[in-house]
Amino acid sequence: MLIVTLLLVQVLVLANVFPDNFLVYSSFGLVLVFSLYFKNQDLIKATLFLFVFNGLMRRLAASDSSYFTENDILIFLPYIPIVALLFKKLNTFKFEFHLLVVLYFICIFALFSIQQSVPNIVWGLINLIMVIVLGQVSKQYFDDALMDFIIKLGLVSSVYIFIQKFSLPEYDMGWCQNRRTGLVYLESCSSSSTRLWGTMESAVNMACFLSVCFLLLAFRSKKNLPTIIKFIELGVIFVALFLTGTRTFLFIIPIAYLLSVYFFKKLTIRGFIFGVLSILVSASILPNLALLFDYESRWVSRLDLTNLTGDRSITDRIALVASFKDQLSLKNLLIGDGLGSKSRGSLAIDNGYLALVLEVGLPLTVILLIIIFRKLINVQDFQNPLVLQSWSVCILLIFANASYVVLTGSSSVYFWIFFFMVNSRGNSYKVQSK
Repeated sequence: MLIVTLLLVQVLVLANVFPDNFLVYSSFGLVLVFSLYFKNQDLIKATLFLFVFNGLMRRLAASDSSYFTENDILIFLPYIPIVALLFKKLNTFKFEFHLLVVLYFICIFALFSIQQSVPNIVWGLINLIMVIVLGQVSKQYFDDALMDFIIKLGLVSSVYIFIQKFSLPEYDMGWCQNRRTGLVYLESCSSSSTRLWGTMESAVNMACFLSVCFLLLAFRSKKNLPTIIKFIELGVIFVALFLTGTRTFLFIIPIAYLLSVYFFKKLTIRGFIFGVLSILVSASILPNLALLFDYESRWVSRLDLTNLTGDRSITDRIALVASFKDQLSLKNLLIGDGLGSKSRGSLAIDNGYLALVLEVGLPLTVILLIIIFRKLINVQDFQNPLVLQSWSVCILLIFANASYVVLTGSSSVYFWIFFFMVNSRGNSYKVQSK
């Protein structure tokens, strides 16, 4: 009901039935009211929906200005259902002690730098705390139905990307033209090679979510789903992912998949050989797929594995990573410059691990990574399909974090909700037996 109502409000604003700022006020009011009455699992669904469609809502709210500021208040909309969920579970909620200690020091360290980058640090702290709370509270409500809901969000987002490819909506075009100065990849808003961002605010965030959906669907355990339907849905998500122009996930999805089936002892020698061959064949056809969508020659060459050394994008990324040394000091090496200070804005580094060192210091970075890897290694239930899906997503995002900020950035919600599911039995069997 909340989702339908929000979409209706967006359509009415787009049709100029209501004033521009009506979407902002009405959205907060609707989410708050519905959050008070929603069941716990519905609150999780509402949160994920709002994260996926937040960028689209912000563009619609901008209306004639065709632009939203970095600190647009709608950024905080997805956190309302999380707060409601926390209050409903307050009597039984127990924060994992080691994570609580890490978050405590992250907040304390941020106080020494918050005056230098207030908006980014405030958002960084709120986002990380909220998504970790969501992950811990929601792990007992994970089942196949919730996984299906996430996949459906991916399919809807994919359809929207197809719409953008066919004809970029006016509000998206206006946003693109305004953002070209701030985002390197938006070299043109009318080119056949424009990287599409779907319902989110950037192509890489959209690609991240679609990659999560792709793996969830690849390991989907429902037996009543026809194979042909599964492959069609995989195809839809893959093509949409391709249209984002984000190569990172195109290359690491197969790695995450093979590691998952190997770790969960579901990979035979024959299956491994078949998997490697499939990856090589798939990689070889990417340039042809670009030609099919009438991409420019430079975009076709970007997908050619034999041409990576001459890729401008890769050399630019290396230069950004090299800026890590220029920003390094004794202070940020020990306590950081505040979470969010190096992963957002002009000082952003396209490497989540290096950015985290600069934001929270090397000691806390190491401790946080130890916590993450210990949980992922100590899997308890190898037979639970939900655990396999969750583990594969976590591995995918850990690899992706080396390319851009995932674990503590705007896509961190997908990591943390599946991170806590890895050591939870979930409700997969109960759902399947119905």
